[in-house]
Amino acid sequence: MRRASTKSWPYASALNALAVFLLAASGPVISLAASGQMVLGRRNELFLARLQPGKDTLEAAAKVFGGQLQKTVSSTQNEKWTDACTGRTVTLEANAQGVIQEITMDYGTKLRPACTPQMYAAAERELFWQTGHGVKLGDSRQHLIEMYGKPGSTSPSVKDGRELELLYYAFYWAGSNVPQVMEVSCERATGRVVEILLAYPSL
Repeated sequence: MRRASTKSWPYASALNALAVFLLAASGPVISLAASGQMVLGRRNELFLARLQPGKDTLEAAAKVFGGQLQKTVSSTQNEKWTDACTGRTVTLEANAQGVIQEITMDYGTKLRPACTPQMYAAAERELFWQTGHGVKLGDSRQHLIEMYGKPGSTSPSVKDGRELELLYYAFYWAGSNVPQVMEVSCERATGRVVEILLAYPSL
């Protein structure tokens, strides 16, 4: 068997050092395979609408949304907050202790008549309407995949007469104390994100 030249060792060591540096700098996005090659890793999500399922409470949600969104549904374990201008909604499901278990963010209905372009632009800038990694309602399917990788599965779906594609991500590999599932619905006609769900327990 032909032995590898020792002249290549410094080059290989430099590549390994670069790989370790990138791993430390990029966290879960890049991982080092057993073979020593760089491979794209997986990225999980902790937050949606500035809240973390499994940790934040309905009381915390009121502090985040209060004064800017309207509470349109309320019970001891369920709340729905709506933006009066765009019609976008955030729906929260909590356990008996008030800890949020599931968050669903929806693109909402058409623009409200009283919503001026300036009001709409201000609503668009709100951090409510995105994930912790910055994927927003209205973003492209391609951008979603660039951020989180390929989904575990996809399936057709229909809501309010719209044909959708449901992209399913499971985060069990990130540990049991973080949100476990993210489901993203994209409109088939445009490829745009219209709904995002993030859940603490496995669905």
